Amino acid sequence: MYNSNHPMKPHRIRMTDQLVKSYGMDKLVESMAVDEEYYDSIDLTKFHSDDYIDFLKNVTPENKEMFSD
Repeated sequence: MYNSNHPMKPHRIRMTDQLVKSYGMDKLVESMAVDEEYYDSIDLTKFHSDDYIDFLKNVTPENKEMFSD
């Protein structure tokens, strides 16, 4: 869970989630797990820098301190 200082504003996410559920919209979508091959097929560089994509591919809970910059 995000802390109260997180830029995504946790209370807004909770409110949105409650709104989606109250309208029953959560019943109209299908959640799916996708594998790494799926993500490799998407051109994420249209939206993100190469450095950011490399960061996401390489960061783990175990090595996150290496990427604190």
